[in-house]
Formats: sequence, structure tokens, C-alpha cells
Amino acid sequence: MISRRARKSIQKSLEMTAQNNGVSVEEVRHEIELVIDTCVNSPNAIIRARWAAIPRSGEVPTVEEVMAYGVSRLL
Repeated sequence: MISRRARKSIQKSLEMTAQNNGVSVEEVRHEIELVIDTCVNSPNAIIRARWAAIPRSGEVPTVEEVMAYGVSRLL
């Protein structure tokens, strides 16, 4: 489960990325979702296994789950 604080931080990151690239937050989310779908469905078993390790509430990790996981790996 992602904390409220982490969700706010992720939202701010999405907003900053959108602003820096002159696109909407929805476009940023869509692009990240495309990457998630590509990796989750990769023909490469190693890539699929790494993505399967991301904690998630559903079958495919959400943008927030991927970003929270990425940050946790950095800390």
C-alpha cells in the first residue's frame, strides 16, 4: 500500500514532468502505462520476472506502484 505522502509526491513528480515536457499529466501517465504494458508483456523472461517482483494490488502494477517501487529501490 502506498502512503498518502508518497501519493502526493508521485502526483507532484507527474505534474513536474508534464510541465517540463509541455504535455498534460494524463499524457505522462499514458506514456508510463505504455512502458509498463510493454515490460509486463515482454517476450524476455528476465524482464517479465523483474516486473513481476513489483508489489501491486492488481494484475498489472499502476503508475503509482511502479514509481513507489522505483524510489524504494533507490533508498
